[in-house]
Amino acid sequence: MAAAEPEISVCATHRAPSVGPCSRCGAFVCPACKVLAKRPVLCRPCGELQRPLDVRAGRARALARASWLCVFFAIASGAIFRGGHLALLKALLVVLLPLVGLACGVAALLVRRGTQASGVLPGAIVGLALNGLMLAMFLAGVVAAVVVAASR
Repeated sequence: MAAAEPEISVCATHRAPSVGPCSRCGAFVCPACKVLAKRPVLCRPCGELQRPLDVRAGRARALARASWLCVFFAIASGAIFRGGHLALLKALLVVLLPLVGLACGVAALLVRRGTQASGVLPGAIVGLALNGLMLAMFLAGVVAAVVVAASR
């Protein structure tokens, strides 16, 4: 009697030895068919379905990061641009950067919908909170200046 040979799984497309089953559909995949090396094994069709979600998740993370970074750039621009002739530039940056940050935070949350992107929600919420606080402080300063000017 001959010894039983171990059963080798073969690629569903190429009939070559497989590296394992696709983590999404279960079809066996050879090295030529395997996509997305960072993830578990995926076949080409499943990899094509996954790619748009990965792109959206990356965009959502970048927007969330930009949201809270706008606050730091606004604070830095307020510290750097001192002096009379740069006061308008300072005021513009201190207002526009938090507005851009708010827009990036909202966009990050909108882009995140439908993906399972990790790390987007905390960054976007921190960015929204810090940018909102920055704008509230700026508006409070403007209102205080108007009240003081009106009382003179």
